[in-house]
Amino acid sequence: MNTNSNTYTVIYSIILVVVVAAVLAFAAMFLKPMQDANVKKDTIGQILTAATVEGDDILATYQQEIESANYSRGERFGVYLDALNENYSAGELAMKNKNLNNFVLLALFVALIVLLGFTPLGLIPLGFINVTILCVPVIVGTLFMGWKNGLILGLAFGLTSFISALIKPSALVATLMAASPLCVAVMSILPRLCVPLAAWAMYSVLRKDHENIATIVASVAGSITNTVLYLGLMLLFYVMNGIDAAPVLGLIGGTALIAGSCEAIAAAILCTPILAALRRVRK
Repeated sequence: MNTNSNTYTVIYSIILVVVVAAVLAFAAMFLKPMQDANVKKDTIGQILTAATVEGDDILATYQQEIESANYSRGERFGVYLDALNENYSAGELAMKNKNLNNFVLLALFVALIVLLGFTPLGLIPLGFINVTILCVPVIVGTLFMGWKNGLILGLAFGLTSFISALIKPSALVATLMAASPLCVAVMSILPRLCVPLAAWAMYSVLRKDHENIATIVASVAGSITNTVLYLGLMLLFYVMNGIDAAPVLGLIGGTALIAGSCEAIAAAILCTPILAALRRVRK
């Protein structure tokens, strides 16, 4: 790629913005417990001030006034205590932290997809088509955070694939791109949106019996879904646009067999240990 071109500048800017956003999100997640503690301490201080309770240690004074069976001022700030317990219930704080963690992970997964999509790390060119491992972060993110977040990752995968096709299309995609860029866009995005749905469906059915087996089957299912739908739509759009598909039938079939098998095996090997590590960290 020409490093002096506008396309390179735009792609570099996108990657930089996504990476910086992921770093900031991670910092926010790391500092969130301390922020919650400071906010709670400040709220307690205001409650004690309003109740005319004094003490050097705010938290100790608060607990003493609440837990004492014979305190005389308790009724003065009962309303404040109810509000505090409502605002800082353990369940609510846990939910907020979980949502923040998911947001940070989602940002990191999107950054990883963009990085893999625009570098040789994620797309392995075979000349006639590109073998991709971008299914791996989509599948891992889906099985770890749910299918809704998986759809966002699938969309990021699809957009990355389409932009890559615009910049440097493979031989098969270049022919279709000349006839209909819209078909290439649909072919790039739609199969990638189906990847998390297929993976989550298989995982949901099998995880009750054996989670590791469910992860492997879901990974393979997601990868195969991507390969079959992508190449199937390519063949369909060839025919719809009046392009003779006979010369490339063997090429598409070989790609489905070789590239599809490699991608499915890679997904099965990589997704299981990555998910296991993420689950250990979450626990």
